[in-house]
Amino acid sequence: MVTSYLRAPASALRLAALLGSITLTFATEAWAAPVRVYAAGSLVAALKDLIAASGLPAEAVAAPTFGPAGLLRQRIENGEQADLYLSADLTGPRLLAEAGKAKAVVPFARNTLCVLARADLGLTPDNLLDRLLKPDLRLATSTPGADPGGDYAQAIFERAEAVHPGSKAVLEKKALKLLGSPNAMVPVAGRSPSATVFLGNNADALLYYCSGQGGTMKEAPGLTLVRLPSNLSVPATYAMALITENPDAMRLALFLADGACGWGSCSVVGMARRQFGSGHPRKRGREVASVRDLDLNVRLGRPGLPRRREPRSPNSRYRYIRRCIAAGSGGSGIDRRSGGG
Repeated sequence: MVTSYLRAPASALRLAALLGSITLTFATEAWAAPVRVYAAGSLVAALKDLIAASGLPAEAVAAPTFGPAGLLRQRIENGEQADLYLSADLTGPRLLAEAGKAKAVVPFARNTLCVLARADLGLTPDNLLDRLLKPDLRLATSTPGADPGGDYAQAIFERAEAVHPGSKAVLEKKALKLLGSPNAMVPVAGRSPSATVFLGNNADALLYYCSGQGGTMKEAPGLTLVRLPSNLSVPATYAMALITENPDAMRLALFLADGACGWGSCSVVGMARRQFGSGHPRKRGREVASVRDLDLNVRLGRPGLPRRREPRSPNSRYRYIRRCIAAGSGGSGIDRRSGGG
């Protein structure tokens, strides 16, 4: 299911205020435990690099817990302790906030979905839907509810229905939910779940996030990555939920917001584009401004937001970030197709 967009800037401003308390004062109080981060599995490569680049001491952040974002949210709801939750959608963080388990929710990156498939199938953006509908093609997805990737796949099936009536029922029936659930598929030892889909001959094509698939293609040779045509594409909006007031968790959240404002490096899709190239992004100011995709910021600028220039002092840096968050999460909001879960 696709959620409605975030209309009010209140949660974003609240995060800015919380972050400002440490940015302005640079509080030095230490917590007994390192920062506990629960993060979507699609963030594995990006987040490790970001933590290393954040400036926090290595011992300040525990090894992140990665997994399907929906299942991670359920673990937090059931009492597991985390300081920062990074989801592949808006819904998970917002549910935590509604339950009183998160202090603020702010979108921080964008991804998109692609089809990873055997190269000998000859899939292209133009023939993609027709080929996916063929009875003999085995299509794998993630599990809706447990993983936003599965919810985004369902949203794509809904868009396919408008292109080719009857497509939704066919795709939903044939979709093999191999990812996002502990009972779905046992990964090959030492290999990623995405690679296991092909190494174990479990499917012919996988509808999942574009980011990280360059590594999958190295693990499982003979694959090709196909971008969805614009009439099927559903952007994936990533959001963070700040759960505690651990100062280092706030600093890490600030670093992510810093990148989202334009001069850091936190866009999942930006990293993916550096891995396997990119087509020219659409120049819709509303999308650029609301989702704060770093790769789009660098190429196209930020309509409606402060100019992309790093402030010189910590105080002005905080004020710049607060303006970015307020402008990016304000009345224009996020396109309805952006949020899943």
